Amino acid sequence: MKRLTMKTLPFLLLAACLMLTASSCSRWDWSLKYSRTAQEKNMEFGLNPEGKEAFVAACLWDGTEEGRRFVIPDTVEGCTVFKMGGYFGRGLPMPFYIAAESDELPTAAATNGKTEEAAGSSEGTEPAGSTESGAAAGTTEAAGTPETTGTPETVIIEEEFLYTIVLGPYLSEISNVMDSSDFLRVQEDGTVILYHPVFAFEVDEKNPAFYAEDGKLYMKKGNVLVTDFNYPSGK
Repeated sequence: MKRLTMKTLPFLLLAACLMLTASSCSRWDWSLKYSRTAQEKNMEFGLNPEGKEAFVAACLWDGTEEGRRFVIPDTVEGCTVFKMGGYFGRGLPMPFYIAAESDELPTAAATNGKTEEAAGSSEGTEPAGSTESGAAAGTTEAAGTPETTGTPETVIIEEEFLYTIVLGPYLSEISNVMDSSDFLRVQEDGTVILYHPVFAFEVDEKNPAFYAEDGKLYMKKGNVLVTDFNYPSGK
């Protein structure tokens, strides 16, 4: 075995740098192939027209119950959808994630409007059993009674929000996944519900790379759980 010397070390470092550069260029050249985007059924795709390949990127929930189920198509504009997330053009990330339509953070007025109104309507009223002249009735106002000021604290309830993803026989890679955003909804009573997206999967039996069990996504090779997604608690 040849021993490393100070003369050979620089050549090894140069070779390693060239390999990393080649890898980066290859990835850049590969992403350039995805030169078009397309939208279909509230889903966005990156397309490689020459290679007839595509990846699914952003998905938009339209606010309906049936819209929480996303069936990823096998093809889009003649391109086979074979992976989730990818890179577009000169390496622009296009991750897979789901966004809720019209995500808006509630303002203080939106969350506390009803309680403020209730508080205002109760001003000027007297507790039961009181009289206009406490001295005449032989009663005196209790000293040190705390006054209630301001508005009650907003009640925030956290809940899981389930999306179902259906994979066909051709989607065999997961390239780039981003956590789907939490979102808020304000109820009529002023209560705020904070929803945390979770996922359940259904996979075509002919899919060569993945399968689903109890809604969780697994890789067939080694029966490894795919941890890129949040699953319902307790499962």
